[in-house]
Amino acid sequence: MKKILILVFLTLFNSFSFAQWELVYNAQQVFVLGSTLSSVYAGTSSGLYKAGSDGASWSLTSLNTTYNPSAFFPAPGYILVGAGSGHGVLKSTNDGVTWSTTSLNNKAVISLWIDQGNSALCFAGTVNNGVYKSTNSGQNWTQTPLNNVTVYSLLMVGSSLMAGCGNNEGIYLSNNEGGAWSNLSLNGNVYALRYVTNNYIAGTGNGIYISSNGSSWTQKSTQYTLALTSVGDSVFAGTQNSGILLSTNRGSNWTSYNTGLNPSIGIGALCRSYYYIIAGGNGSGGNGIFRRNYIFLTVINQISAGIPEKFSLSQNYPNPFNPSTGFEFRVAESGFANLTIYNALGSKVETLLNGPVKAGVYKAEWNASSYPSGVYFYRLNADGFSETKKMMLVK
Repeated sequence: MKKILILVFLTLFNSFSFAQWELVYNAQQVFVLGSTLSSVYAGTSSGLYKAGSDGASWSLTSLNTTYNPSAFFPAPGYILVGAGSGHGVLKSTNDGVTWSTTSLNNKAVISLWIDQGNSALCFAGTVNNGVYKSTNSGQNWTQTPLNNVTVYSLLMVGSSLMAGCGNNEGIYLSNNEGGAWSNLSLNGNVYALRYVTNNYIAGTGNGIYISSNGSSWTQKSTQYTLALTSVGDSVFAGTQNSGILLSTNRGSNWTSYNTGLNPSIGIGALCRSYYYIIAGGNGSGGNGIFRRNYIFLTVINQISAGIPEKFSLSQNYPNPFNPSTGFEFRVAESGFANLTIYNALGSKVETLLNGPVKAGVYKAEWNASSYPSGVYFYRLNADGFSETKKMMLVK
């Protein structure tokens, strides 16, 4: 009986912890957050801090107040950090233990992007000097023709590179790796960009906008938005003075997500790390680094931490189904994984997982209540492994 009571208590405690934000480090103003498979980083007014993937315990790295780390981006084998202080781009090849300077060493860098398909191709957004480009993993840089604007955010989807700019310049687009640029229809200051399952999402001083093609934009929130991150089809937005907003449908509808936070706090940085969303206060209404477990928002649950012998994807059950079904998948090595649903025409309809995961056994559930009857496919890609299975929705 005592064991049952203890188990119930722990379950309630864990549910309560997962259901609200918790302060994990009382840092000063947080400019940027980013994660690798093993660590999470925070660029603050006191320098670059580092924690384990759960974001629980933080320590200052060798990048101190001299650098004002304001941009962060990881790639296989290295990390880039942008220094808002005017020290350009710094690079680490040992998960942030030591850092080296690059040829871009005299500009204030506040945004970064590394091409997911070619990690040698990098872009850096600067204050008043536009976008710089590197083709050798961030070591040497050249200025692109977009050379006289402040670039707060960068986003690359396929061959399309977007630069979110200040001074009410809106978004510039390049389809040839920064060789030429054109201005899109969205104006204002664009502080954050995200792409989630066929939707472009822009966080601006005028609110949150979404677009299916990058050309035509629709306003979905009026909150001044500084940061965006996502888990599957759920999107989190950090605002200037209204805390955090959440959309569970790719940016179409937004609600407050502030349990445990001062509802008027400014959130200037967001990222996901393992099963946590990490948030950084921007000094408006409070400082600090916060975390919240997002497990109850997603359809992915880890059911075993044991390391499988190989990658695998199981057949869904039940099958046929209406409207929900589930299946397991096994990840033999920690790394990046993608789990996507396609219709019979091969078009992507939903992304269940797109990010780093640790080795283990997971269960995914898919609710197809908003989709018509028919054949669907689900595909797992992870560390060179790829497998696709078929399922049938019958209503």
